[in-house]
Amino acid sequence: MQVESPEHALLQCMLDRETVEWRQELREVMQRERNWEIPVSLSSEEALDWVRRLIFDWEAVHEMAKFVYRVGKRWSKIPMYRMSGLLEEQGEN
Repeated sequence: MQVESPEHALLQCMLDRETVEWRQELREVMQRERNWEIPVSLSSEEALDWVRRLIFDWEAVHEMAKFVYRVGKRWSKIPMYRMSGLLEEQGEN
């Protein structure tokens, strides 16, 4: 069992409803403000590339920081794990 990678938690995980909703809000802001379309489905490599792009672009970093804070705060309360290719919340099987 391993804890989710940051890029997976931020841009790929579909099992936590709040994270998915916040990610959609981020996508909408980036589309409106930067004209960037962050794909809904990303490979691990693409997710990492998008995280880097969002963090190191001075016009995007503010929104990304808010998003990372929200997700990090939530996930610190409900740690997510990857088990045999599936994500499960700690304590649930």
